Amino acid sequence: MIKELCCHDSDRIAVHFTCEWHDRDRKWFRSYDNKNSQFSSVGLVVYRHGSLNDLAVNEGECLFH
Repeated sequence: MIKELCCHDSDRIAVHFTCEWHDRDRKWFRSYDNKNSQFSSVGLVVYRHGSLNDLAVNEGECLFH
């Protein structure tokens, strides 16, 4: 998995991640996720929004080994 910090300030953070995985039939997928979170003054998540997309890939197209 690759996780990238996109931006942040004192109580918010935006993160992008990419990972690859396979199902029981050994069909490979690459997942992309963008997550935005806001935190309370004591560090608890008060708001989180995410968007996840899966892309089917051939095993030879995998970027992570």
